[in-house]
Amino acid sequence: MAAANEEETTKLSYIPEVILKKRKSKDNNEALAILRRNQLQLGKNAAAAKKRKAADVIKRPEDFVLEFRAKEMDFVQMKHRVKRAKKTVIAPNSNLIFIVRIQGKNDMHPKTRKALYSLRLRKVFDGVFVKASEGMMLKLQKVEPYVTYGYPNLKSVKDLIYKKGYALIDSQRIPLTDNIVIEQALGKYGIVCIEDIVHEISSVGPHFIDVIRFLGPFALNKPEGLRGSKKRFKDGGDTGNREDDINDLINSGLMTLELPTRRREFYNFQFVDDGRCCVASSDNRVYPTPRVLVKAHRRKYNNNKDKDKDKDPWLAADKLYHILFCFSLSLLFSTLSSLTHHSFLKRHSIIIGSTISLLAGAAKETADHLHIFPSAGASAKDAVSDVIGVILAAFLLVLWKKKKKKQKGAARSGSGERVLPV
Repeated sequence: MAAANEEETTKLSYIPEVILKKRKSKDNNEALAILRRNQLQLGKNAAAAKKRKAADVIKRPEDFVLEFRAKEMDFVQMKHRVKRAKKTVIAPNSNLIFIVRIQGKNDMHPKTRKALYSLRLRKVFDGVFVKASEGMMLKLQKVEPYVTYGYPNLKSVKDLIYKKGYALIDSQRIPLTDNIVIEQALGKYGIVCIEDIVHEISSVGPHFIDVIRFLGPFALNKPEGLRGSKKRFKDGGDTGNREDDINDLINSGLMTLELPTRRREFYNFQFVDDGRCCVASSDNRVYPTPRVLVKAHRRKYNNNKDKDKDKDPWLAADKLYHILFCFSLSLLFSTLSSLTHHSFLKRHSIIIGSTISLLAGAAKETADHLHIFPSAGASAKDAVSDVIGVILAAFLLVLWKKKKKKQKGAARSGSGERVLPV
């Protein structure tokens, strides 16, 4: 009986479930903090190794020559773009333009770099808001191969300011975490909070320039889908005016995605230098991201890739123009060669006409590639169309020569002349 009473009196130690959950989450947070620290350390080591490797590289004289030629060609192309823009200046569809620098390093002329710096685009994938005007459109024509721009909507403006916005005060980056900073700098204009900044930028208000000077350039992540092409966006490239499609580029550069968690928080993807992917939540903590979610996020911004896959179709009007152009040139120069008094030119008239036609087509594609003429750039399909035109002309000329020989042979046999075998 005494033993039974002792068992009844001794109570088991009870720990509430809430405390157990807190302990578990604390252990997980510590492990994730250690993982994040290791990832950052690996990224710093990789960056230091990259700098050391770049310092050891020695440039050859040929590299300096190529760099100088690229700069001079960029300056010539900029002059052509400015002349073309003065003739036809396209009026923008909106007063607000968002510009993103997508490429351009050592191949730029100093004047082109100066124009980029005047737009505050000193780094690749930096973005700024500007007010649309005729002078701004002319400046964008100067730096068109290195930037893309468009007309952002209210959602894109709000996302950029809330997620990537910061203030520049005395050349220092100040995060927009307190409205006191905004009120001290812009209070004299009636702008006292971050919502006032969003409204002033989206509506291009009277104090738009003051607000833009208060904010620094927006550093975006590398957007998905960029191929590094200097063609214009409407011709299948990456640069130039995207109009309303700039909102997709902004969303891809911000890389936000809603994850299926219990609290339904929004996370920002952060790709670490060692190749791993993490997400930072609204409570400034970092969590590893499952690979499935990363694939789903990338798939979200690649849905339209198949639609834009073929921007240069075979059955287009310019392909017919290339065929007719080379066909006509081959016939013209072959006929002129056959009418000369030189026996060599007469014997090889078809080869001479075809060669001249192919050289003319190659010169046209080279000029398109260098953007000497206002075109979408060089195309392999255009070159194939040139070859088809030359082949058709050569086939027709061969048939005509055979027919002419038969007629001459029949005329000689009818007159009683002896026809020697060829």
